Amino acid sequence: MTIRLIEKWIYKFSSILGVNACFQLCRPKHKVCILLYHDLEPEAFRSQLQFLRKKKYNFISLEEYGCQS
Repeated sequence: MTIRLIEKWIYKFSSILGVNACFQLCRPKHKVCILLYHDLEPEAFRSQLQFLRKKKYNFISLEEYGCQS
């Protein structure tokens, strides 16, 4: 039995018990992720933003974050 298989089982078991959801609730909420897209079709971009909104991500500009241009 490989380590990877054991990790998958542990992940599945913890998902069933709801442990993963608890960790997500407890993780820091004030992280910033910067996404950079190249040559993305407009519809694909809209779809990805809708997915992120459903996952409760907030969007801010680099200026709002405090980056200088």
